[in-house]
Parts: sequence; C-alpha cells; structure tokens
Amino acid sequence: MNLEQQLDALAPGELASPAIQRALDEAAGGAAVVIPPGQWRVGVMRLPSGTNLVITDGAVLVASADYADFLAHPTRSTAEQSNAALFYASGATGISIVGPGEIDGSAPHYFAAEPDAFGYRAPARHRPRMVVFEDCRDVRIEDLFIQNAPMWTVHLVSCRGVTVSRLTIDNDLEMPNTDGVNFDSCVDVRMSDCDLSAADDCICVKTTLKPSDLAGPAEDIAITGCTLRSSSCAVKIGTETYSDIRRVTVTDCTIRESNRGIGVFSRDGGEISDLTFSRISFESTLRPPSFWGRADPVFVSARTRDPEIAPAGSAT
Repeated sequence: MNLEQQLDALAPGELASPAIQRALDEAAGGAAVVIPPGQWRVGVMRLPSGTNLVITDGAVLVASADYADFLAHPTRSTAEQSNAALFYASGATGISIVGPGEIDGSAPHYFAAEPDAFGYRAPARHRPRMVVFEDCRDVRIEDLFIQNAPMWTVHLVSCRGVTVSRLTIDNDLEMPNTDGVNFDSCVDVRMSDCDLSAADDCICVKTTLKPSDLAGPAEDIAITGCTLRSSSCAVKIGTETYSDIRRVTVTDCTIRESNRGIGVFSRDGGEISDLTFSRISFESTLRPPSFWGRADPVFVSARTRDPEIAPAGSAT
C-alpha cells in the first residue's frame, strides 16, 4: 500500500507517525513524502538526509497529547526540560518540510486550563518541541502553518545553509516558552516573509550550552519582511551567549502587540557584534508581569549569569 492507503487504514486514534516514518526512510535521498488531506495523530518522526516532507492543503498533523510518543528519538539539545521533538533530524543534509498544510501541537494538553492571577498558564514538566534539526546542512522550511506549539516551535541547532520562508506560527500568548523560531549556533540563514505569534520570543538568535561538537557561533543570519507578535520579545539576541553571535541583519519587519520589540542580551561570555536593524515598525503592548518586558521597543542588557563568566560588553 502507498502512504495514503496506509493512513486511510488506520484505526481511530491510532498514530500515523510509524507509517509516515517508513515512507520517509524509503524516500531518503530522493522522492518527496506527501501527506494527504485529513487529520493525522502523530508522535516523533526522524528525517533522514535527502527527504522532502510535503504537508498538503487540508492535511493536519496533530501532535499526540502523550509525551511518551516523542521519546523514540531523543534530541541531543535540551530546551527547558525537553529532549523530545515532533520532527527530528541529526547530521542530515538536504531536508525540507513544506506546506501549505498544518501542524497542530496540541498545546492545551500540556498547560493548565486557565491562567493564574499573573496571566501565566503553568506548563507540564515535559513538552515536545515541534521541529528540532541538529547539525544539518541545506535545510528548508516553507509555506507551513504551525499552531498551538506546547514548547519551542522550531529549534535549529548548529545548522548551516538554512532557508525559512512564508512560515506562519500561531501560538497562544498565555502559554510560556512557546518560542517561534530559535537559530542556535546556526550559520548562513535566510528567513523571509514569515508571520509569527508566540509567547516568549518570536525569533531568537542564541548560542546555548550544548555538547561540544554542536557548539559554535551564530553568524550570517538575515531576517526580512516578517510580522511578529510576542508576549515577551519579538526579536531577541541571546540571552544564551556561550559562543559568539555576529553579522545578524533584521530589515523591513513589523512588530505588533509585543511586550518587547528588540532585545539584545549578553550573559555567558560570547561576543555579540555586527547587528543591523533597519526599517522596523514597532507597536509595544504591556503584557502581564509573568512575561519578559515592559512594552520596551528596544532593550539591551549585559550582566552575569555565572559569577565566573563575565558577559561580553560588561565592565570588569
């Protein structure tokens, strides 16, 4: 049976990800894997080199509400207490996820039903990220719609040659740590024409603490033509700065209803240099105190996280 026939044969509530994984493995290095229209419940899937996943119009991949369904391929990077992802790739070359279909992260299953007095919906201890690619080359994410991510939505770690375009992310602004796109030690990145709404940061360029073979600078990153809406920071550089961040350009973007527009944070010894922000329109909105920012259009900070490490740019 082809993939569409396998999916149609699933019992109600049965995971579709094993069938999709088989198709991805068989297509490695060649043909596209096409997800047909329909709503499909999924756990973790791993993309081998040379795979192009196409989520067609009318197809909705719904992340499982059971964290155990994401543990077969643990990530090497950790975000909060998450070492799991819906889509994972490690050391792969020439991989892509494209739309125009949809990914639904099932966030309400991973958060308290109602916000507390400070506007904070308490999260579950473990939540999956939606896309985690580590040490990959020639990465493409295009024409995709992702909503209700329960954790960081797209986390690209030590990837080189990245294109992200026409990506829409619509996350609940009361659910913390649901960042839009994190470029973590990535090099040669082009992001354009995206529309992101996220609690915490819409776009973040950072260099986190991670295994030594994944460590390195974030550099040569160009972001243009994006619309951003955030409970915390629409565009953030840092706070994690364990390696250098350099040559980041953000142009022709619109920031709306955000608790903080642009934030630059030095904490962990890596140097930040050659940042360019131009033709940015701001609309700052004061959010509940549980989120970062005070309706700041621009915020710059250099201070110590570890007393033994002086942040670059601070007085010594």
